[in-house]
Amino acid sequence: MNSYRLSIAWSRIYPNGTGEVNQAAIDHYNEVIDDVLSLGLIPMVTLWTQDHPQVLEDSYGGALNDQFINDFVHYADTCFEAFGDRIKYWVTFDEPNDWAALGYSTSQNPPGRCTSSIIGQSGMNYGDCPDGDSGTEPYIVGHHLLLAHAGAVNLYRSKYQGTQNGSIGFALWFRWIEPLTNTSADMEAAQRAIDFLMGWLLDPIFFGKYPDSMQELVGSRLPSFTTEQIAQLNGSLDFIGINIQTASYGFETDFYLTQNKTCYYLDSKTNLTGYRDGVPIGVGSIEFAVPWCIRSAVDYIKNHYSNFPMFVTQTGIAYRFDSAEDTVDDDERVEYFETYYTELLAAIRDGANVKGVYAWSLLDGFEFDLGLRKRAGIVYVDDDYNRYLRKSALWFKEMLSSYPIAVDVL
Repeated sequence: MNSYRLSIAWSRIYPNGTGEVNQAAIDHYNEVIDDVLSLGLIPMVTLWTQDHPQVLEDSYGGALNDQFINDFVHYADTCFEAFGDRIKYWVTFDEPNDWAALGYSTSQNPPGRCTSSIIGQSGMNYGDCPDGDSGTEPYIVGHHLLLAHAGAVNLYRSKYQGTQNGSIGFALWFRWIEPLTNTSADMEAAQRAIDFLMGWLLDPIFFGKYPDSMQELVGSRLPSFTTEQIAQLNGSLDFIGINIQTASYGFETDFYLTQNKTCYYLDSKTNLTGYRDGVPIGVGSIEFAVPWCIRSAVDYIKNHYSNFPMFVTQTGIAYRFDSAEDTVDDDERVEYFETYYTELLAAIRDGANVKGVYAWSLLDGFEFDLGLRKRAGIVYVDDDYNRYLRKSALWFKEMLSSYPIAVDVL
């Protein structure tokens, strides 16, 4: 492996959200970045991974308020200045589309704002929340995240890129949606689901507007852009990052025939299932391993966004962790990577403009909202922080040493 992807915590750099920088954090990340470089690895650095200082939530409502845009750009400026001389790949936001939906349409992810008691895709109950509006807030937050991204990119290009020679993009969560049937209704439903997931944040950058399906179905609840904002969004990516693990079948469903509360997850009129005629879409029970989904995802970027440069910024699988017994024998994970990378390689050979792929993940970590209950690492980390290579790590070692390839860089 010749690259390492890591993130910087905004709340470390600015514990108060803005104001005085925390020099201890700057020193810490300088040491981490220098360590990565000393090992011959190219760092890809993410500025925001679904977290920011709590003070921003407390003082003005976080990403619901457009003040978030200015504060993020200020934080990004600090990072570009402190670390940009050594960073060649920047990711502004990781999975902003996933967070805007989950954090503002469900009780699952912080800040846990939603309209209570909505039943949606796959019969899921999105939970009870003390505050929120699932039909408006996800779109407001997504809008502000887009503008914060564009502001950071504009700053980077005008102030730093000419001398630092780095590239900048963002990474979106991408669950591939396959039509349940070959009827026009289900094919259109699957496309709408992808519009609401990917087109939501990509179309304004490439086409200057939200997808037509979103405009039609969300209507006045969808924020609008000013002419100046569209100009700043235009082309504000050097690459697209996609985090792709799995797929679902999509089929047409008008949730509003039985529910009168609006919600982001209901607006696309697309329901999801993991089964077709009783047969699962892939291997597993909840999160299915679906090797062909990675090829479908990169081919979609290839076909819909002019084969724009892309990284698969995350792919991998986490398994429930019950005990340390047999934890290094992750044969299913070996099969996952082998089959997914076979499909990815086929897509690349067929012309997909993929610049690199990152495995999720090198080490077992504290997974977002799952803690230690699921482990995703190809290296097992025990309670004393000792590290043990899993079979998947040995597979990577053998695969990479057996088939060395030249890697293009942007």
